[in-house]
Amino acid sequence: MDQRSALEDLSALAATRHTTTQAELARRWLSHFGADRVQDLDLGILEAIACYVRKGISPPNE
Repeated sequence: MDQRSALEDLSALAATRHTTTQAELARRWLSHFGADRVQDLDLGILEAIACYVRKGISPPNE
């Protein structure tokens, strides 16, 4: 996965193939890592978040 696709996975969650549940999950993961926007995180973290969101995994301690 390249940087662009990781960013697209997270920033385009409102697209028809993504659910509002996935969008909320992505927002919770960004918050978990202390980021206000995807540009605040590095590619490795973005790839991990995209994977967690696709699998429906919530951040720890929730």
